[in-house]
Amino acid sequence: MSTIASSLKITARYGVALLSRYPVTDWRVLRLPSLRVPVPLWRGRRRPVLVRDEARVALSATVQTPGADVLVVTTHLSFLAGWNVIQLFRLWRTLSTSPGPILLMGDLNMGARRASTVTGLQPLATHPTFPVDRPRRQLDHILARDLEPRGAGRALRLPLSDHLALAVDVERHRDAT
Repeated sequence: MSTIASSLKITARYGVALLSRYPVTDWRVLRLPSLRVPVPLWRGRRRPVLVRDEARVALSATVQTPGADVLVVTTHLSFLAGWNVIQLFRLWRTLSTSPGPILLMGDLNMGARRASTVTGLQPLATHPTFPVDRPRRQLDHILARDLEPRGAGRALRLPLSDHLALAVDVERHRDAT
């Protein structure tokens, strides 16, 4: 393999997925900005280590639910503090013009207050999700516009992740038109 070809080789280590029991009428991949230069990361170290961000996307689907069409979006934002806020802000700016209910979920790599402040969306489940063995921080979120929880949200341990998964049943907000 040539040097150029080997430097372009991409190997996926993880991704985002969205599954629905209801029909989906539209799918979109929204590319999120990534830092193109290495940045210092300290996390529990005496000296910083230079790290590179990875390509990030959001996956959106218009889902035909019994009550209304809902724009459902899932993503995994950067672990770089501040940069994930920029990604969320840009994602929300794109989504916010969509009519009707919106459900935004995923590993946002930030706390609930910041995620809600950046988007103006209502959190539907609040539970620590990371690390899976002794969750102390909520990095994963389910946020909504014109939807409300039906019952309490829950955090579930699945065999797939180092995070707990959030789950909540939702219904159309009573005041939504």
